[in-house]
Amino acid sequence: MAEHKDSYLVAVCYEPQMPIKKWAFYFINNTDAPIEALILKRVEYEWGDMGSVTAVNESLGALPERSFHLAWRDDEDEMRIEMIFQARTSRGEEQLNFELPMLYKRIEDKAVPILGKCRCCTGPTFSSSA
Repeated sequence: MAEHKDSYLVAVCYEPQMPIKKWAFYFINNTDAPIEALILKRVEYEWGDMGSVTAVNESLGALPERSFHLAWRDDEDEMRIEMIFQARTSRGEEQLNFELPMLYKRIEDKAVPILGKCRCCTGPTFSSSA
């Protein structure tokens, strides 16, 4: 797996033990600076020419350096998903967009930096912010 030093990431893990919403979306602060405030603004779904938007506007609080926070749970797995966050850091306000491919369950566990092992989606596990 590629090294993603000094960046913000989203890892998507499949958690079959959950009764519903088995996909867990983790926001990872893989930098040496804390995030003072993090908000998940919205989640956008796209399937073919059709799409929808879920306005979330949920505060995830502060996020220390080199840490993670569960940001979202979902059951959608055959749609492209974009997550839009608002982060406040010592540099100011910043919008962070993460585009995720269609999610498919994997049968093997993968080591994910910071999270440890989890069942992650296929394709690029991480999407760098725009």
